[in-house]
Amino acid sequence: MHPRTALSILLLVIVFSFLALGAQTEIQLKETREGNNLTIQAEMADPAGLASATLYILEKERGNVVWTEQRPLQGSMASLSFRWPWRSWGISNGTYIIEPVLVMKTIGSSAREAPYLVYSAPCLLNLSPGWPSMAATAYFDKDGQFQSLRDLSGNEYYRSRELLMAISPETSYGRYVQDNVSLIMGRSSLRFLSLNRDTGPNPFPALVLKRSPIQHYTLTLEERMAGPGHYIAGIEASNAAGNKTAKFFELAA
Repeated sequence: MHPRTALSILLLVIVFSFLALGAQTEIQLKETREGNNLTIQAEMADPAGLASATLYILEKERGNVVWTEQRPLQGSMASLSFRWPWRSWGISNGTYIIEPVLVMKTIGSSAREAPYLVYSAPCLLNLSPGWPSMAATAYFDKDGQFQSLRDLSGNEYYRSRELLMAISPETSYGRYVQDNVSLIMGRSSLRFLSLNRDTGPNPFPALVLKRSPIQHYTLTLEERMAGPGHYIAGIEASNAAGNKTAKFFELAA
């Protein structure tokens, strides 16, 4: 099954807004902090039924989103906690690093795939210079290793040896790469996205995929300490009718 986050993140990028849309969901927020760990307790209610809640942490001055997390919901009421460890996400190809990158925890992957598809990052895939780009999602495990790359239809352009062994241990990885992996070492590239309050999604410069599939193309996801300054936190709730409501507040310095 194609993980739902791959599509939901890209849809999230397109419809991202700090304005409440349609009928409003009631949202109450409470902030607590212990060291660098911020916890936001959210209480939500909507008679139309709740579908999801999304946390955003963004820089107050520049408006860049540094952290986001989405939770699926059911029922007309929800009580949940989001945690922000005062970090942002960066992605490196071994030579360059870009940040803050739009990254989310993956939702909807199978039990066998889940340990390898922990985080999802929407991107634009270019297989070779001069070829058209396509929307895709890169997947990383809990240690930040690049494990899979899929387009919105679920077509897979790269699968790591570790992921293949978990799904099909009898398959030769060398044969699998020869027959199935479309990425071209040193030529294929990915443009990951940032998300900004005022300008929406913006692609970073392309990261060329280096080395070989067995080396995960040297692409890694890294947690980075969030920079100094003031931040804004908020929750966007989506109800079963597709209406969205957002509530934001400035974090204490």
